[in-house]
Amino acid sequence: MSYTVRYAHSGLSLSVMAVLLAGCSATSELLSGSFAPETQQPKMRATRSVAMVSLQPIIGPPPAVAEQIVKMLDASAQREQIALVVDPAVKSPTALTGYMVTQGDGKTAKLSFVWDVLGADGTRIERLTGEEVFPTGTASPDIWASLPPSTLQSMADKVVGALAPKATR
Repeated sequence: MSYTVRYAHSGLSLSVMAVLLAGCSATSELLSGSFAPETQQPKMRATRSVAMVSLQPIIGPPPAVAEQIVKMLDASAQREQIALVVDPAVKSPTALTGYMVTQGDGKTAKLSFVWDVLGADGTRIERLTGEEVFPTGTASPDIWASLPPSTLQSMADKVVGALAPKATR
């Protein structure tokens, strides 16, 4: 017996699909081709529902840094069972938009951030603010270029940690 699987392009990121599939207990059995006999009771496991959050453009950082931030936010969101969607055509009950600025004195710098959690109607549910201080190592005028990935990951973890309870599931 042969089965044909068809995939439709939907605009959702692969991470959304991965998170959704992570909740399906039969997925690994289907993909491996092994099925339990009908007389055997299926294994039950607790799963959390997945929240979908639209990620709106991030204001402030250069495109390469914004791309890093999106990847780190996505990784943190997956751990919290949140699917970040970057496609503006996909509507979700919650949205996240961020604003960032850096400043430094030559030896250390500071990343200041503001993230707004928005409801489906665009009204702000909550504002998340914070700062991350990091060494620059040089007196380079381009602070964004000296921003360590660990600083961005720390910010992403804080933002998603605060977002998780607000995200509609």
